[in-house]
Amino acid sequence: MSDEQNRMKLKTQVEEVSNASAAVQPPKEGNLPLLGLFAVGFGVLGIFTFAPVFAPLGLIFGIIALFIGQIGLGLGAIFLSIIAIVTSPTLIAVVGLGAFLAWLGL
Repeated sequence: MSDEQNRMKLKTQVEEVSNASAAVQPPKEGNLPLLGLFAVGFGVLGIFTFAPVFAPLGLIFGIIALFIGQIGLGLGAIFLSIIAIVTSPTLIAVVGLGAFLAWLGL
């Protein structure tokens, strides 16, 4: 084999990378934080759309995300869900804060 053919073979040969951190790999099945992303999505939807449906979903999914180890997304979803509950007139009336504020004269 000539030297030129040997170099061409080395250039086109595919080798496996021994160091896994050096290679960019797609996420393995189950590593995508899908539950946390759904929780944050429901929290945002609770703020901007129909909060009585989406805010409790965001809160529940956020708590579950905390328990399975998605701490950042879980806390973000809980925070967004609480904002959705506080800013929703329907949920304020259900929780009783509306009556309390009326009693205070606000």
